[in-house]
Amino acid sequence: MVDKTIYEDIANFYKLKTENLRLFKKLLYYLATIPPGKLNTHSLARNLAVDDKTAGRYVTILTETGLARALPAGTRGSAQLRRAEKLFLDNPSLHHSLAHELGQQPDIGTLRELFFVSSAENAGLKPTYSSVGGDVQIGNCVFEIGGRRKGRKQLRGIARDAYVVKDDILTGRGTTIPLYRFGFLY
Repeated sequence: MVDKTIYEDIANFYKLKTENLRLFKKLLYYLATIPPGKLNTHSLARNLAVDDKTAGRYVTILTETGLARALPAGTRGSAQLRRAEKLFLDNPSLHHSLAHELGQQPDIGTLRELFFVSSAENAGLKPTYSSVGGDVQIGNCVFEIGGRRKGRKQLRGIARDAYVVKDDILTGRGTTIPLYRFGFLY
């Protein structure tokens, strides 16, 4: 499916040369092997041996074709232009497939954040990269996503609604929510 999307759909729709298409696969493999973090298009461009504008365009193409999912910055105005965004593969299954194709275990932290973000977006919510702490922000609510032992350390000092979303728990309490419950947003 990935190869068909790259070598047929992207090639034809965006009218790209065949030699440039291999960079899309490299970019997808890169996303499958890194933990979630700020997107640095300059670093990405340097690693792909292309200019910054081309790297940015390739990221846009991947998000437009449904192979990647961008989490925009939660800022406004000119600050949004300076603020990096997070970039994920489109869904946990794609992340698993590409990581296993490379012979690696997928990063569990990335899978957790990706599950949360894709569940929220598929429910019509607008998650953003949190500018105040935590991993993700939806409206005035900030979410820190992690495993069973995840604490509130990254949420200290946040004056708005802040929640810890934990994997590997069945029930929540107070401001702790089990991750699996976000799967019911579909």
